Amino acid sequence: MNTRSSLKKLAAVIASICVYQPAISQSAEEMRAPEQEMAAWVPFGDARVRYERTQDIPARLDDIDRVRARARVGSLYLGFSGWELGMAAELAFGSDDNSDSRRNKDNERADDVNLDQAYARYSLSEQSALLFGKAALPLQLSPLVWDADLRPAGVSFQSNQSFEGGSAFSMSAGYFAPDFIFDNEKTRLTALQAGFVWQDGQPSRVQALLSYLDFDKLDVLASNGISRTNRRLGPQLVSDYQLLDFQLIAHTEISDWPLRLAVEAVKNLGANDLDKGGRASAVLGDLKLGGFEFGFAYQRAQRDAILAAAADDDWWFQSFARGGMPWIGYGFSPNLAMRLSSFDERRDRIAKKTTRVLLDLIASW
Repeated sequence: MNTRSSLKKLAAVIASICVYQPAISQSAEEMRAPEQEMAAWVPFGDARVRYERTQDIPARLDDIDRVRARARVGSLYLGFSGWELGMAAELAFGSDDNSDSRRNKDNERADDVNLDQAYARYSLSEQSALLFGKAALPLQLSPLVWDADLRPAGVSFQSNQSFEGGSAFSMSAGYFAPDFIFDNEKTRLTALQAGFVWQDGQPSRVQALLSYLDFDKLDVLASNGISRTNRRLGPQLVSDYQLLDFQLIAHTEISDWPLRLAVEAVKNLGANDLDKGGRASAVLGDLKLGGFEFGFAYQRAQRDAILAAAADDDWWFQSFARGGMPWIGYGFSPNLAMRLSSFDERRDRIAKKTTRVLLDLIASW
């Protein structure tokens, strides 16, 4: 795809986002309110236009300078008897080609039209639900171990229980086909997560999350060239990937500005060595509340600490590296925002740093 064509499509996407955004009114969460008396189809989706510049990539003479755009468009059916149905399509295009996706370490193709979601959720009670089909992973995970853009297919169970005094317990468990890029749905993931919140619903609260992710049938990743920074021996990965992940997240306010602080530690129980990673982040403000958001994240992962194919591809190195990411964003409304992110990463055993800049225009409805 040539640059002129890409810029024309980019301008059209930006225009459509800005024109459509003011018409956004009621969210899907609001439509799920108990007072709703009628079954209804509710549109939902999001769109993102991104400019990227990545420099000083190890073992490469070229830099990356590209534009990518993505839109997810779907609808929810909120019916009677505890059922919710959802379906969405994803459309993507970029100034690069799909043939570049492997070497650019993307988790999604540059140009694509695909089924993003197709699921059914059944509420067993006000506290628990079953989820079937293809949807976002129903666990709260950080970019260190999981890319939120991935849409695995599977079955899962979620439960939430509130207690007197303002605390709450949550639990999620499921079995999935992660649907990695070029994977053809051969890998499998068994996922468990338990969480506890102190002072749930209050401006100042603390949340602890313990997760276990067991990835299986991973040989296809190495044979298809998406093992990335994980060690491999011939066509196979050296380590198994059974991740034990702990997150501690604190929320509070400073002069009416929401502040979120998080620390994380992960260990791969399936590796004999090079099996540990960690992340820390701080975010002041919230794009969804409007106005400015300021953030910084630092993460370090040894080579086989996490499954590189599953980690967030906003970072150039998913493992075998360390680096920091400052960002600033501005929320024009709860449904429209812009964010500028900078990455300064260094791969182990290499002195020179790799830098990346991402500029995103984001809309949701």
